[in-house]
Amino acid sequence: EVTDILITGGDAGYMPTERLKAYLAPIMEDPELMHIRNIRIASRALTYEPSVVVNQKYDGTLELFKNLIDHGIQVIWMAHFSTPKEFLNIHTLAAIRRLRANRINIRSQSEGFRMMNTMKTYEDIRFQFINNLIVIPIQVNDKKLNFILDSGVNKTIVFNSSRVDTILSNFEYKYKLKGLGKGLPVNAVVSKNNRFKINNLIAVNKNVYVILKDDFDLSSKMGITIHGVIGYDIFSNLILKINYKSKKIRFYNPSKYKQKKCSKCEVLPLTIFQKKPYIDASVKLTNNSKKIPIKMLIDSGGSDAVWLFEYSNENIVTPVNFFTDFLGVGLSGTVYGKRSRISSLGLGKFSLNKPTVSFLDTLSTKDARKFNKR
Repeated sequence: EVTDILITGGDAGYMPTERLKAYLAPIMEDPELMHIRNIRIASRALTYEPSVVVNQKYDGTLELFKNLIDHGIQVIWMAHFSTPKEFLNIHTLAAIRRLRANRINIRSQSEGFRMMNTMKTYEDIRFQFINNLIVIPIQVNDKKLNFILDSGVNKTIVFNSSRVDTILSNFEYKYKLKGLGKGLPVNAVVSKNNRFKINNLIAVNKNVYVILKDDFDLSSKMGITIHGVIGYDIFSNLILKINYKSKKIRFYNPSKYKQKKCSKCEVLPLTIFQKKPYIDASVKLTNNSKKIPIKMLIDSGGSDAVWLFEYSNENIVTPVNFFTDFLGVGLSGTVYGKRSRISSLGLGKFSLNKPTVSFLDTLSTKDARKFNKR
């Protein structure tokens, strides 16, 4: 059942009372909508124009919020603060006090990682490279944890809940996570308002999804303790360059970054779907076959070079010569596939000849195939 409604698109904090009432009054009046427990108001008004909330004209909107709360529906103001200095505005403080006096919860929408020293041009981070996976140390609430850097995940996930319950707090609700594998979704709880730090990089008010399944453990396969995976939260705000040879990631300050000319390079466009990056490519399965255009996920959390989904295109079928092999562990269980070689993989003007490719079946990749262009 749907429990939360987010009002956004433009700015809900500025929305006229009567228009808000048209959307929200039925939730209080219709018994079939009793499953709605939270109304989230997405607004930058506290940062950019707090006088809107302080003004007497906002009384009608606050009265509407009061009626919702009296009906057992929580009203949450999703603010947008980037730095502590934004709280020093006396009008912002007055608006916050008025909302809280009317029993409205205020939360800040986090923006991902940013540089604490905004004058710096870049920040270098060393990583470990294990089983073709990048492992980086991150301080979570001042405790050091090891994360796999995985561009294929849009949530920050922590394993082994029994070991991290002294680090994370503010557990709010249960959630089901589905990933690769033939099993069922796994149960997780959401921990809110966490602080992440990597050297000069910081992120606040971060949500962490803690998997309750204690036997989901990558550490034994990696040789070091792996506490979780992180992806979109790192990639969303910063420009980065990964050097696998030196095992170093350089994070650039976007406001100071200048792209260098590179005559041997080619810039390829990305498609972002559900906070994951996709790229256009092409494959030739055999020397005599035609090129097949495909869209591929750029997945730094995959230790294999290339995965293809069988029958995602009528021409994508496993070659005659293959062997079935263990490919890894997804959130929903073990992943097996057929390993083989294809004639070539094309990326822009570049071509990789005879790459090793794993072909995954429909059942193991059911959730991943929701993006039907992939």
